[in-house]
Amino acid sequence: MISIYTRLLLLSLFITALFWQQLAAQSVNTYGHADNVVLRSPPVHNPTQSIHYHISFDSIHPVLDTFYNPNYSKYISTSTKYNYLAVYSDKDGDLKLYGANVPSKVNDSLTNYVFIWNEGGQLIDSLGAHLTQSIHINKGYLWPLVAVPMPGSSDYIYLFKQPRISSGSHQIHTAPRRFRWSLVDLSANNGHGGVVFDSQIFSSDTLYFNAVALTKHANGRDYWLVSKRHQSRKFVAYHIQPGGVVDTVYSEAGRLVLTTLSTQHGRLFDFSPDGRWLADNVAEYHNGDTLQLLNFDASTGIVSDSNARYVPMFNPFDGIGSPNMAGFSADTRYVYVYHQATFGRLYQYDLSTPDQQFFMNSRVLIHDALQGGFSPAYLHTAANQKIYSRSYNLPGWGMGLHSIESPGTYGIACQYQDTSFLIEYYHSTTHDYEFCQFPKFASSWLKEPLDFSYSHVCAGEGTPPTHFAFTDSVVDAFWSFGDTLAMGADTSNLFFPTYHYNHPGDYHVWAKALSYGMWDSISKVITIHPSAQVALGPDTVLTGNDSLVLDAGPDHISYNWSTGDSTRTITLYGNQLSPGDYMYFVEVTDTNGCTGTGSIMVTYEEDTTSIIQKAREPLWEVFPNPCKDNLHIKFPQSMAWGQANLRLYSSEGKLLRKWDIPAHTHHFTLDMSAYSIGIYWLELSTSDTIKRKKVVKVINM
Repeated sequence: MISIYTRLLLLSLFITALFWQQLAAQSVNTYGHADNVVLRSPPVHNPTQSIHYHISFDSIHPVLDTFYNPNYSKYISTSTKYNYLAVYSDKDGDLKLYGANVPSKVNDSLTNYVFIWNEGGQLIDSLGAHLTQSIHINKGYLWPLVAVPMPGSSDYIYLFKQPRISSGSHQIHTAPRRFRWSLVDLSANNGHGGVVFDSQIFSSDTLYFNAVALTKHANGRDYWLVSKRHQSRKFVAYHIQPGGVVDTVYSEAGRLVLTTLSTQHGRLFDFSPDGRWLADNVAEYHNGDTLQLLNFDASTGIVSDSNARYVPMFNPFDGIGSPNMAGFSADTRYVYVYHQATFGRLYQYDLSTPDQQFFMNSRVLIHDALQGGFSPAYLHTAANQKIYSRSYNLPGWGMGLHSIESPGTYGIACQYQDTSFLIEYYHSTTHDYEFCQFPKFASSWLKEPLDFSYSHVCAGEGTPPTHFAFTDSVVDAFWSFGDTLAMGADTSNLFFPTYHYNHPGDYHVWAKALSYGMWDSISKVITIHPSAQVALGPDTVLTGNDSLVLDAGPDHISYNWSTGDSTRTITLYGNQLSPGDYMYFVEVTDTNGCTGTGSIMVTYEEDTTSIIQKAREPLWEVFPNPCKDNLHIKFPQSMAWGQANLRLYSSEGKLLRKWDIPAHTHHFTLDMSAYSIGIYWLELSTSDTIKRKKVVKVINM
C-alpha cells in the first residue's frame, strides 16, 4: 500500500478536529443510504426551467415527485444530450443533496458549470460559480460526478468530478483527466448549505474517462473511490478516511485492450452491492466490448482477477456480443448484462458459479427487444432491490423506467417488465431529447443497514435472559449491552448472544458486524422491565369450615396456579383439606411479557367438633421419606374414587411431572432417581379433595 497522505488540500484545523470529535462520539450508523434518484430533462420551450424528477425507491413501487426548478443560469444551453448527476441521501433515505453538470453558453462558447441543490431544490450557490470549471466542451458531453460523505460526518459531502475534453465530433484523450474535488457543508447558511472548498486537484493520476466507482471500506466507515489508469491494466483505489486523509493503492488485473485514442469510450465501471465485484469495460467500444467482472478486496483496496468472470466480445456465430451495461441483484447472486450489438438482449448470469465455464453456461435470456418491447440500457440497482433501466424519450410514448422486479430469482422468474414505471408521457417531439444518467453512488449503500432484534426484556432472578440476533447474515460480530454495572463484562462476540439484566432500566446496546464484506454498526436503546409483581398475602391458618380467597392481582395477561387453575383468584375450603401444611403458588405474566411468582403457606388445623369425623377419613402413606430412588404411595382399601391426579412440584412450586391414577389403585411407585437432592411437594387431587405431602430426595438413605 502506498500512502500519499493527500489531505484534501486547504482543510482547516478546526474542521479536522471536529471530524475526529464526531468520530469518537459516534455509535449510530450515520453513513449514506441512497434511496433517491434525481433525473432532469429541460424542455425546449423553456430551457431555463429544468424538469426535475425526484424518485424514491425505498418502497415496493417508486415514488415520483416532479417539479420545475427555475434555479438555472439564464445562459443554459439546450444542446446537451447527456447529463451526469450526483446524489446523496442520509441513513434514513432522505434526499440531502444533488448536483448536475449544466452546459452554458458564454460569449458563444459552451462552458460546463456544476450546480448543486439541497433537499428542497434550492440552489446552494446562486450561479454555481464556486463549483465552476471553465473547460470548453462539445455538444454537452459532461463530467462524471459522484457524491461521497466525509467519513465520520453527516454534514460534509465531497463532490468528485472528472473533466472530459472535447473537440470536433470525437473525444480527445491526450489531455489529463484527473479527479477534482469540492466540499459542501449541508449545515452552512442556517441549513441551506454552502461550498467550503472548490475544484481542488485530488490526484495526479491520468485516468480513463468515466472510470469512477465507489464502495464502502470493509471497516464500514471509510470509502474506496476506485478508477483505472489510462491505457493500462493498473487500477487506482483511493482510501478516503476521516480528517481528509487519503491512502492510494495500485493493483493490476484484467485484460489490456489497446484501442485507438479516437474510439475509447467510457461505459461501465461499477461495484456490486457487496463490494466484491468490479464491473469494467471502460476501455472498450461497441463490438469490441468485453465485460470483465474483477475481484475487489474492500479491506486492502486490491483489484485482482484470481476468480474473475468475463462476458466476451461480439461473436457473430452465437449473436451475443457487445456487453456494454450490467446491473447486479441486491444479494450479488446474479448479474444482468445488456448486449447492445444484439439489438437489446438482456441476459442473466450466475455469479455463484465456481468458474468461468459454469458462469457462461448459466446464461439465460431475459428479454429480447427483437421480439417486441424496448431495449433496456443503463441498469440501476435500487434500494427496493429491483433493477431499473432508463428508457429513451420516445414521441407518443414518453419517458419511463423498465424494471426487473425480482432480480434475485433465477431465469425469467426475475420478471422483466417494459416501462413498468412511467415518468412522463410525451404527445409529440416538442420536448428536448435528453438522456439523463442514473447517478453514480456507492452501491454498498443499497445494502440494508445493520440491524438487530431482541426478545425477553425482563430483569431479575429467575427470569430468562434477553436474546439478541442480527436481522441479516454476518461473519463476525461484537456486542456491548450497555450494562455499566457489569464493569466491562457486558460484551459478546457471538452471532446470537444472550445477556441477563439484573436491574430494570434503559440500556444503550451497541453492535457492529462484518456483513457482505463490510463492517457496519448500530445502536439502540432497549427498555428492561421489572419482573411481574405478585402478593398472595402472609401465611395463613385455616380451621373447620373456613375458606380463603387467593388473589394474584390485576394487570396480568395469564395466571398459572399450582392447582391447575388459570384464573386471577382461587378459593380454598377447609372442609376439603386434611390436617397439614399446604404450599400454593402462582406464576403470572404481565403485559411486557415478564413473569413473576408468588406463594403462600396454608396450614389446616382440625377443630374439636370434627375430630371424630376426620378420624374416620382414610390416610395415604408416602414412604420412604426421605427417599433415594423410588418413592412409594400406598392408598387404604377403604379409599374409593374415580380417576385421580398425582403431581410432583419443586420446592419453588414448579410443576415437574403429572400422573393419572386409575380408580381403586392401592399402590403407586414414583421413580425419583432423575431428580436432584432437595425438597419436593407431592399433591393428590380427586373429585372432592386435595392432599399434599412434603417429600425429601437424598443421595444416601
